Amino acid sequence: PPLSRVSKALRVTNAMVDMAAEEGLLSCALGLMRLSQAVVMATHPNAPELDQVPDLGGKADKLKKGSALVDLLKASQHARSGKGGKGGANLSARARDFLGRVPRLGSLVGCVEGGPRVPSDADCTLRVTASYEPPPSSGKLLTPFFHKPRALGFWLVLGDRESDELYALKRLPQSLGSGRQLKAELAFAAPEVAAGRKVELGLWLVADSIRGIDLEASVTLEVHPSEGQPPSKAP
Repeated sequence: PPLSRVSKALRVTNAMVDMAAEEGLLSCALGLMRLSQAVVMATHPNAPELDQVPDLGGKADKLKKGSALVDLLKASQHARSGKGGKGGANLSARARDFLGRVPRLGSLVGCVEGGPRVPSDADCTLRVTASYEPPPSSGKLLTPFFHKPRALGFWLVLGDRESDELYALKRLPQSLGSGRQLKAELAFAAPEVAAGRKVELGLWLVADSIRGIDLEASVTLEVHPSEGQPPSKAP
């Protein structure tokens, strides 16, 4: 059946994410993650984020012009709390149900255990904290065009934007829980670069089933010579 093939395609896409991570291919892994989001929500990866929201009705064209999913999430939350919010009060019941199952992610921070100064090629641990607002409604995501509702999961990714190298990837549990912070750790090897050079890595928290709520941050390292390694001379 067609729906069964879609489910299999999603499993293949997720397996390809793991393969890209094993090869250290950063942009490839991130692209496959966003393809996974699009498959679940039956949208093009580059289509407006609000294409995912069902039953926007006559407001669809107006809302989609320059609007992001996070804007509509915020407006919907304000409408629920009685604070008003442009675009949130007049949504259909189905659209409100969809938005009510999506968490609002806040900040993403990564700190290297022991501080940012690390030996070249040393084994390191990155402690990651992400803040979020739990969704008003419990339960799985509303996926109108997928064959079943899905629990929202995330990938945590660390990589070098400049070299396009992926350093670490972790699949997080399919539940954020009722708290307001997500905490995780990533193990990675420090870059092999000229000692004393500062390196800025990218950190991503990527949803597996919905577009528009991902977070991105930077992690700065200062690499110094490991024990017994002579300092690198500038050319």
